[in-house]
Amino acid sequence: YPTKGSQNNSPCINILFVFFLVRTIMLGANSYTSFGITAPIFSSEEEKKERENLTAQEQEELSRSLYGKLYGNPQDDNNHNLLHQGLLQQMNRALDQISDKESFEQALEICPDQVTDHDKTRFLRRMDGNPQAAAQRLVDYWERRREVFGQDLCYLPFTQDGALHQDMVALSQGVIHILGTDASGRSVTYVDLGSVDWTLVPPESFLRAAWYFYEVGVSQSSDQQSIVLIMYQKHEKLSNFRRKLAKQVVDLEKLYLPIRIKGFHVCHPNRFFGDISAPILKFFMGKRWRLIFQIHRGTEQAVLNKLLEFGIDREIVPRAFGGLNPCDVEAWLEHQRAQHL
Repeated sequence: YPTKGSQNNSPCINILFVFFLVRTIMLGANSYTSFGITAPIFSSEEEKKERENLTAQEQEELSRSLYGKLYGNPQDDNNHNLLHQGLLQQMNRALDQISDKESFEQALEICPDQVTDHDKTRFLRRMDGNPQAAAQRLVDYWERRREVFGQDLCYLPFTQDGALHQDMVALSQGVIHILGTDASGRSVTYVDLGSVDWTLVPPESFLRAAWYFYEVGVSQSSDQQSIVLIMYQKHEKLSNFRRKLAKQVVDLEKLYLPIRIKGFHVCHPNRFFGDISAPILKFFMGKRWRLIFQIHRGTEQAVLNKLLEFGIDREIVPRAFGGLNPCDVEAWLEHQRAQHL
């Protein structure tokens, strides 16, 4: 930076210095703001190598995840007869052996209607019938739910008028919306981060809203477990990207909730997303999320045709990029409220 009296005091240099100084202060002060200069990334070369090294079984599982029933004869990779195999009893015994489970025990006492055998079976299915893993995930679920919602909201009914009653702005902004189901009966959830107004929606509220849409969305899926994500990235801006928050939303599915993301379709990404956001996202997503991560570019019709290959019909695609779905979030929320959701 030029010293006082320097003959090279360029206004351009001064402006750049102030810009980087302010940006550095903001990055240090706000853990939720965009990303640091040294944010880790997953390169295209690493991704190419990862895909080339997939085994035949991994390729098969990936195709079934992305295409669902369109891939061929559907496989029931989630056993619906877990209750009849003694696995629920094994899970209950595994729960008894976990010592650190305060949030779970409070749930049993305060809201036992949210910790039923049906709920436990969802966790068993998510963990492929492993009772020990299912028990630990259920305990982790309640621990994380108390962290995100706080003691006062955690054990309320998981509805708009219950645990989510403070998050109606985040719910109604239209940043996240459930579109319907694909050809395989899987819930399709729409995300448009370019439209979020962070001055109105605190990151903590957004995370709770994302949790709600995950839970309600999966309840509308034919297998009560699968979700397909569609993300519209044409208008994403640097100021809207929140690395820490994005990781927390991904981790809900990876570590806590009894759901599975089967496909992740990014439509019409702008240059910022392709060059900056995507490599960062891919780093913390993990291998399974990276494999189901599909980017669709081109004309509106070209992207619609590509989505149709995965069983996502134009009828449920948002009008924002050529579909027929008006995405009336307010009407959808009212419908869910009428069903006590």
